[in-house]
Amino acid sequence: MNAPETTEIQTSSLSDQLAAMRQALAGSATTRRIIWASAAILVVIVATSFGQILLNRWNQPFYDALQRRDLPEFLHQLVVFSGIAGGLLARAAPDGYTLGLAAIRSLAISPYLYAKLPFNVEKDLQAISLVGTTPNVIVANPRAPFTDLAGMVAYAKANPGKLLYATSGVGTRNHLAAELLQKRAEIALTHVPYKGSSQIVPDLISGNVMLSMESSLVTTFQHIKAGKLRAIAVTSPQRAPALPDVPTVAESGYPGFVVENWFGLIAPAAMPASMADRLAQAWAAGTQTPEVQAAVQSIHANLRSNTPQQFAQFIRAENERWSPLIRSLGLQLD
Repeated sequence: MNAPETTEIQTSSLSDQLAAMRQALAGSATTRRIIWASAAILVVIVATSFGQILLNRWNQPFYDALQRRDLPEFLHQLVVFSGIAGGLLARAAPDGYTLGLAAIRSLAISPYLYAKLPFNVEKDLQAISLVGTTPNVIVANPRAPFTDLAGMVAYAKANPGKLLYATSGVGTRNHLAAELLQKRAEIALTHVPYKGSSQIVPDLISGNVMLSMESSLVTTFQHIKAGKLRAIAVTSPQRAPALPDVPTVAESGYPGFVVENWFGLIAPAAMPASMADRLAQAWAAGTQTPEVQAAVQSIHANLRSNTPQQFAQFIRAENERWSPLIRSLGLQLD
């Protein structure tokens, strides 16, 4: 069975995006929709590699993963949004027809960056399953005066505050990962926040900045292989299959240091537990399909699945991990 046609709604303003969301949710009683979102707070822009994979490659595989697992009533139409308000998802009917794909940013970081959110992670959302993870990769300009993490730390200690590192913005996962590394290594770097990874890579290649904690191999892999950038470490628990010669931060002298971007399925809090269990089981079975595996491997990501209870506990642990760091840095974005 072919997946339903994917509709992307992309608008310029918050009011337009909210209006588009309400219009989609207000369909007829016989129309079923799954609403996808990436990781942010009031309006979610699908700008991450994982978000793009949903738009470009996961429509059919994910549809197959659920549709073919004895859940035909759940999927009649798949609608992918480039913008979505988390509050609208929280207030949607808990009938299994409105789901979200949320990430670490919206579920474990934004609650501590913003004083006023339109949803409460614990009270308004039902965890269904972890879906996937991607590592950070620490990359440097090849002309940088170091070739590995130990060399970078030594240089930073000898030149406190002089080494500039780029991230895709204040309060982003890669920014927090860099701050966590600075604490562990007892070094001081200077943060240069950009408005996205697409702007970082050209400056990194040209040498305007020498170091970046990148959130995805998608934006850097081809440049690493071409020798235009040097990967000095990855933040995943194991080495990235695409970069088998690049060590992890943990094996480079910082045991236990693991920072991954993660994505998971969520739903309105009032969804019956039996329905959440069925969706989680369907996703777990769907991860065994070659189509889904190939789609995820193409963006250097790792498939994950677990139970609603396990995912809920995972989210709580991530909140407990990141909230003290954010507070210690005094970050507040509203």
